Amino acid sequence: MKDLLHIPSDELAQLGIVEWGYTCKTKPLSFERFSSWLEKNKGVLPFLESEKNIHYRSNLNAYWPHAKSALVFLFTYTPTKKAMNLEKFHRVAAYTLGFEGRDYHELMKANLHAIAHKLQTQYDFEFRHSHDTEAVLERDLAHRAGLGWFGKNAMMIHRTHGSYFMIGSLLFDRTWELEDGKPTPDHCGTCRSCVDACPTDAIDPETRTIKVKDCLSTWTIEERDENILAPKGSEKGREEIFGCDICQDVCPWNNKPLENTTPYMAEKSRQWMKFFQQDLTTIATEISQLTNRGFLRFVEGTPYGRPGRKAFLRTLSFWIKRN
Repeated sequence: MKDLLHIPSDELAQLGIVEWGYTCKTKPLSFERFSSWLEKNKGVLPFLESEKNIHYRSNLNAYWPHAKSALVFLFTYTPTKKAMNLEKFHRVAAYTLGFEGRDYHELMKANLHAIAHKLQTQYDFEFRHSHDTEAVLERDLAHRAGLGWFGKNAMMIHRTHGSYFMIGSLLFDRTWELEDGKPTPDHCGTCRSCVDACPTDAIDPETRTIKVKDCLSTWTIEERDENILAPKGSEKGREEIFGCDICQDVCPWNNKPLENTTPYMAEKSRQWMKFFQQDLTTIATEISQLTNRGFLRFVEGTPYGRPGRKAFLRTLSFWIKRN
């Protein structure tokens, strides 16, 4: 990994960063595709649909008027994914265990701010951080910075690092003497591994988008109504109770990163994995004995509280009935 404005590459690696890129292009290349996808999936992810947030995503300057450039970082969770594969464990998406067992948003925010503050000891600038909670098309930003292409499963794929990573960015009110990234061309070719493997047929390979209501990740994470039925075909899954990695697991571009990575899992992550490795009925019993507030305290600091206790139990019940 190349050094970043006098920050040694080993310091970036300690933050979980495997690659970074730079761009001065403030306008997304895929905004029209995003708008079309949002219109087709209206009502499923309402937090994306406000006119203000749509406007913000149309240009970095709409989100932050002072934005002139961005540094984009790939935060890997491949070592944890490899450790999970050795355990043959797929019930929760690997990213949920891949950031020390913590909610990745907080960890990435802290690491992005650490980079920015170190740069501020040498340079004068204002900045904003961005990851997937901000109104920025972060995968498009990574694409503009030369960090990959949109796979048929809508994931950002990097030729060396596959897709087991999260994207975080720093937006600046100045430009840097760095080479502006060039969008990576498509390298999926005629491959349909992700499309064919998806049990709910949620991938649209033509538009490279997800049919949100059909996606197991949507149902297990975003659908908070305890009465929402599982998408058709869910029973062909692998007992996914929070998120889904199927389309990434079959992607050939993830083979080499997994082969070349030393498996690692933080102790807190391992504790959560052991909890979720229990019999599904045992997990459901433990969660059902909690109040809604008690459940939120139980999962505090992790992503697992997002659907709420009742929806979590709904998902567990679905799989228990099929065993």
